Amino acid sequence: MRKGAKMKKCEYEETVDLYLLNKLSENEKWKFEDHYFNCPSCFQKTIERHSLIETVKKHGAYIFPH
Repeated sequence: MRKGAKMKKCEYEETVDLYLLNKLSENEKWKFEDHYFNCPSCFQKTIERHSLIETVKKHGAYIFPH
């Protein structure tokens, strides 16, 4: 891919957060899992978002004090 070129947005891209927050039905979860192992964009986004969610869970009170 040439520098500055954008990757085509995947139709499942918006599903990543719902998947990681366990907000999908079993059927939707199965479809997403089947997809993201074959989609480099969704696979990478899932890894990145998982890391972000875990950081917020672990350090949320420090990051977002009341």
